[in-house]
Amino acid sequence: MSFNLETKFPNLPGAPIREAVIDFRVELHPETTLKELGAFPEGLGVQFPQRHERRSLQARIEILKDTGSRIATPAERPDGYIFTAAEERLVVQARLDGFTLSRLPPYHDGGTFQSQARIFWDRYREIARPERVTRIAVRNINVIQITPGLDLQTY
Repeated sequence: MSFNLETKFPNLPGAPIREAVIDFRVELHPETTLKELGAFPEGLGVQFPQRHERRSLQARIEILKDTGSRIATPAERPDGYIFTAAEERLVVQARLDGFTLSRLPPYHDGGTFQSQARIFWDRYREIARPERVTRIAVRNINVIQITPGLDLQTY
């Protein structure tokens, strides 16, 4: 099979995709606040009825020669928000370290997802004022149900 980047593929009715993700990691303007991130959905036209505070926790394990090991766990702290648009099957994370857009099933076309990502990324940039993008990732999470005993060539 051969194709180029202009090849159009049909939407598959039983596609194994469970989540499509576009993720940006950033360094924010030092004055950006959680309150500003909380305003993410305003004026977008898409309804995000669910909003949850996202919290992060880091732990450090120190192995000391004379006294053994020690685990240092500072208190967890809020680092952003998770917004869910149930009708659109979209989940947005607006964080102090970046922005993530996820699309949940059913299967969709990549062009629509890309357009949504651009709109939401522009909104994140407007409110969070990132000074530098340090990482961009795009991935699809697939689940393929395999029946034991069947030849893998079937799949």
